[in-house]
Amino acid sequence: MSSGVTCDQTCVSIFEDFKLNKKVNGKKLRAITFMIEGESKIVVDQTLEKTDSCEADFEKFRSILPTDNPRYAVFDIHYTTSDGRPQDKIVFVFWSPDNAGIKPRCLLLLPRMRSANLFRASPRSSRQTTWMI
Repeated sequence: MSSGVTCDQTCVSIFEDFKLNKKVNGKKLRAITFMIEGESKIVVDQTLEKTDSCEADFEKFRSILPTDNPRYAVFDIHYTTSDGRPQDKIVFVFWSPDNAGIKPRCLLLLPRMRSANLFRASPRSSRQTTWMI
């Protein structure tokens, strides 16, 4: 079943720069959120600039997610493994809060797998995980 929702080319180009750790509009990004505009197109909603604290950036990321509308997002997580190696992973987030209406949630759900394939892993990311926060 096709939802008729397409992805704006800007989303793809911003994500390509993001996953290669390039600057987007003069700044390095920690996260990008995407939304469905006009029930037909996935567009960039917000970007979050990278700081030295991944934990603080994650809290800021959680605060920009709306409580009444679903979103797709990608987040660049930096962590240290149990043996002390620094790691970076890009995580694909499907945000669907309980307060969102049924229609927006369904619109976001239908093209989800296509979007997950569009925002696929990069050389600096061994895999992506779809998860809900």
